[in-house]
Amino acid sequence: MKSPIFLSLLSLLVFASCQFEYEFAPPDLTQEPTPVILPLHRIKTLDSGGEIVTFTYGAKGWISKSVSSDGYKSEYHYAEDAVARNFFNADGSLQREIYYELNDKGLRVESYDSANPFFENYWQYNKDRTVSEEISHNQGNRFRGYHFYSGGNLDSTIYYQNDARKYSYHYTYYTDQLNTVDSEAFGSIYTGKESKNLIKRLRGRSVNGSIFITNLFTYTFDGQGRVATQNQSSENGTTVFKYTYY
Repeated sequence: MKSPIFLSLLSLLVFASCQFEYEFAPPDLTQEPTPVILPLHRIKTLDSGGEIVTFTYGAKGWISKSVSSDGYKSEYHYAEDAVARNFFNADGSLQREIYYELNDKGLRVESYDSANPFFENYWQYNKDRTVSEEISHNQGNRFRGYHFYSGGNLDSTIYYQNDARKYSYHYTYYTDQLNTVDSEAFGSIYTGKESKNLIKRLRGRSVNGSIFITNLFTYTFDGQGRVATQNQSSENGTTVFKYTYY
């Protein structure tokens, strides 16, 4: 049964003069949807080039807040059938809001963004909660991404714009290393299940087969076998991500 403070969420979603507006009662994180899968860890901080983001979670492990060292933050509000993410500037003013509708499995299926009321996203899923298809509409343009899996990992994604194939991404993995930095480790359970192993290489191909991007990934681990650092290398250099855990 839905909590009374979250009843009629959809009725609070109002479009007026092409603006995206809705209201939420103060978050009651005891009302988080019950996750289907709970990982054995939660990420506490992520350091990417000196910018450190700290994450906090509700009682059931869903993310409740992320705060950056530069003062920007996000807050999350939950209902059984919806998630709202509010972005705040360093001065505390509201920057934008993204509203997600959830299906009966607690997975996002549709979103609206206050920063662009003409832009909408949709998702479809496989039985194991992995994303099978993502769809975006933006002012008459339609974008589709089809996801293909092998052995519990995302093998490739193929993207189309208005039914014309544009490009694809292809992935390889460290099959002996479990993925401890997926979306569930960040408490974003509503985004679906990600690859079970750590990514080793990402390669982008254009329609004619030429490679337009290659990213290589290496890792170090803490005493519990969780990712401590992730090095992402490309022709533009290397970015290092550092993780700590609760």
